Amino acid sequence: MRRYLRQVLIVFSGISLFFLFCFLGMLISIFFIQRVKDEGDILKSSVLEITLGETWVERETEPWSVKKLLADWQEERPSSLIDLLEGLEAAALDPKIVGISLRIDSPLGLSFSSLQEIRRSLLRFRGAAKWLRVYASHMTEGAYYLASVADDIMMPEHAYIEWNGLGTQSFFLGDLMKNWDVGVEVFRVGKYKNAPEIFERTAMSAEHKEQISFLLDDLYNDYLSRVAESRKIPVVQLRVWADSLLITNGRAAWTHGMIDRLGYETDYDSLLVQKMTEVDHLDEEDFHKTTWNDYQRILKQRKKTSDHLIKDKIAIVIAEGDIVDSDSRDYGEEIGSRRFSKIFKEIAEDEDIKGVVLRVNSPGGSFFASDLLWYEIRKLREKKSVVASMSGVAASGGYYLSMACDTILANSSTLTGSIGVFGIIFDLSQTSKNLGITFDQVGTNSHAHFPNPFIPLTPYQKERIQEEVDEIYDVFLSKLSLSRGRPKGELDVHASGRIWSGKQALERKLVDLEGGYTEAIEWVVQRENLENYRLVYFPQGGDVLENLLSSLRGSQTLESWLLEQYGPGDIDLKDSWKRLRDIEAKMNTYHGIQARMPMELRIR
Repeated sequence: MRRYLRQVLIVFSGISLFFLFCFLGMLISIFFIQRVKDEGDILKSSVLEITLGETWVERETEPWSVKKLLADWQEERPSSLIDLLEGLEAAALDPKIVGISLRIDSPLGLSFSSLQEIRRSLLRFRGAAKWLRVYASHMTEGAYYLASVADDIMMPEHAYIEWNGLGTQSFFLGDLMKNWDVGVEVFRVGKYKNAPEIFERTAMSAEHKEQISFLLDDLYNDYLSRVAESRKIPVVQLRVWADSLLITNGRAAWTHGMIDRLGYETDYDSLLVQKMTEVDHLDEEDFHKTTWNDYQRILKQRKKTSDHLIKDKIAIVIAEGDIVDSDSRDYGEEIGSRRFSKIFKEIAEDEDIKGVVLRVNSPGGSFFASDLLWYEIRKLREKKSVVASMSGVAASGGYYLSMACDTILANSSTLTGSIGVFGIIFDLSQTSKNLGITFDQVGTNSHAHFPNPFIPLTPYQKERIQEEVDEIYDVFLSKLSLSRGRPKGELDVHASGRIWSGKQALERKLVDLEGGYTEAIEWVVQRENLENYRLVYFPQGGDVLENLLSSLRGSQTLESWLLEQYGPGDIDLKDSWKRLRDIEAKMNTYHGIQARMPMELRIR
């Protein structure tokens, strides 16, 4: 009987593998058919059509997966910030691209710093004697920030436009902790290091409100001045409209000169053809459109054709997400200390790599992981030029990595600084007693079970932890002093856990230059006197088969079920669920001393 069952199992396994390989073969065939179809170049006098979406990463690091294959096949919207920036720069130099049609039909999941970089690229595109037109089904302030540089903006007259100023909202778990008898022991340096407030308080501290207000005012002033310059509307007028809630729909925006015309998508399509014939002097049959995904594939094909002829390389290292003490497998979501240490060593040994752009988009995380990577970056600097390009946020541990580089570039809207450290220990002793759970211990020494969430800290243990936090803060300041060439006492004024905008950080000499990804590459090119070079990206993703199997695995999560029930348009639902997941993540990851940004700023 056992032998029979074994034979049945072997046959069943063989059939399963056969169908699996058939399925994989079908996907690979689809992939290569699509690639062959798209290998041709674009037609001359083409309009590049871009639709901006909600979900963004700095750059997709998985080299190949079912998800990526289907995204290419289904013409999904661009989600890689770096791909978009590089594509816009290429389009500005491409003689076959005469203009860009930008469509905005959802809230943009981009920081103001990222929007600023895209905006600069769009301005450079227009500066190449090319045009930009925008159609928006609705617009937030972030979307309008981009649209304001266009030659022409169209919206339906009843489409929603948000024009009410910038704001941020924080949530607190102080009452929840109290209701569940969860004790929170906090150890910190710096009165502005407010990350632990989420577990301690029910509202912002005075220091936290002070720094957020100062930050928002700076970001808003910068935002208004750039919009005013593009649309030729006085800043004072823009402020009055925001205070009065006067601009709420397309018609109000058109009446007050914030957009150029009213119309629906069909009207916009007709306008594009009309403008092509009037502005570019083309016959209607010469009007061509190129989708963003098609253009990306063509650029990659061009790159493959030319890259093998170019020896010199610039390494782009994408450091995005929390900094953790691990060999992270969450590509694009965490900066694992062991994994990134290997990357920096690999780059150091590659003689063809002439310089490195460290692209940082991180609120920080583990201090010890940050310190390890700081050391590896400093070692890398002995062999290569290394420039930090700060993206949306490069704060605390994210700033710690950046200050290891030769030079730091930040956008004026980048969130940075937060130079400080803290530690949190949760006391669940009373909570466990309330649930009828008790503990007993045996140990060889008086502190054998330290720290233990089910045993309250003694005064001596608290004192030792605070001493360690103070010592680590002094290490942070010492290395900051080494980086900036200034005394610790002078820098302490700008530290204390306080966050700054990129503009404020530049004024305080915490960063060296204003600029983004494109300017960071140019910095390496000029420093190394490069003429021909190619870009290579790190991390390079995981094993192809592993990524494929990971894409095929998985069951429905509660989040996906909620979205299925309530629809993808319910932004509040998605936002609330993400915050609930973040609470769990914080309680699981806030162990050890943290160099992390004070809370999480969501500016809108």
